[in-house]
Amino acid sequence: MISGWWTKGNTEPKVGSHAIKDSIIKVTNPVFLIGIDGGIAVSQDGTITIPAGLVMNVPKFTSGHEPEGPAYVATEITAALDSATSIRESDPDTAEVTLTLRTIAINLQIQRKHIGYNVAPAAVESYLREDIVKNLTEREEDVIVNGDTDVTSANINNAYDATNHPHGYGATTNQWLIMQEGIRNSATGTAVDAGGDAIATTDFTSAFKNQGKYGVDPNESLILVSMDLFQGMQDMTELLTLDKYGPRATVLTGEVAKYKGRAVIVTDKMPSTQMDTLTNSGGIRSSSTATNTLTEATVVWKGAPMIGVPALADNALNVAIYLRPDLDRRHWIAREDFALAFTYPEAIVRIINILP
Repeated sequence: MISGWWTKGNTEPKVGSHAIKDSIIKVTNPVFLIGIDGGIAVSQDGTITIPAGLVMNVPKFTSGHEPEGPAYVATEITAALDSATSIRESDPDTAEVTLTLRTIAINLQIQRKHIGYNVAPAAVESYLREDIVKNLTEREEDVIVNGDTDVTSANINNAYDATNHPHGYGATTNQWLIMQEGIRNSATGTAVDAGGDAIATTDFTSAFKNQGKYGVDPNESLILVSMDLFQGMQDMTELLTLDKYGPRATVLTGEVAKYKGRAVIVTDKMPSTQMDTLTNSGGIRSSSTATNTLTEATVVWKGAPMIGVPALADNALNVAIYLRPDLDRRHWIAREDFALAFTYPEAIVRIINILP
């Protein structure tokens, strides 16, 4: 279903086609997620297998592991049989992260004659299969970045309107947007406001600072940017592009550069001019269309997103074909079940109000 979250020697960046998904599915260290030995199966690619049912609750720590009371044993042992004061027990708080499998699917209808009388029917079938899978995974990427379960115009993408909000949610249009809560809408780290100006170094350094302990290791975070924003970053002196990595470098899927040690992932799923998804100064798609002129970046600790997959392969990415002789057509149906949640959403920081 999913390729590895990193590749070696990759010199050709990818936009879409699992660029986001492959780059973030790195489950956080088990010290933060308890229960790894209790039935939570973490696969090599970083996804979490949900063994049965549609829902799984994953425990996590919500407080530190520092010692309680005195941080050291102060009582001196003066006799061989004396005992020191008992070390106080640490009592960390825990909570749960809920992964819920939901289904995304495409039902493509093709007239029998379109294939049966084509000059290369096998090639057409192969193309259709590849194209429907590509479209499905593109929509899945959209959910991961822009998902918002709010079904009103308060949705981060706004309500669908063919003219003003072609990417908005509607009952029969772009329904996938309400499948799961995505990265942008789940971020609770203190956002950085770029003030309606072009992106600046201080915007990024403020975002790294707002990640707190999650931003200490630059290798454990990545930066999601729109196509507009990446062009505006070209003159930043600390932007290290792929051609300067060297042939033995490890490169994330979709990575086009590093900035201050953090991988930069360019995706058309972030607010952009080309996709007509620019936002207002608050980082949402506004009903006041004249204010939708801005883009954003999001800094993500790679341990924050959790992607759950079903145990049975048939419930993962699956393409089926069935015939409708009564209608003289075929149906190509691509379907995938996946879950999305975030362990520590405070480790995700948005930089909003950026001039494209």
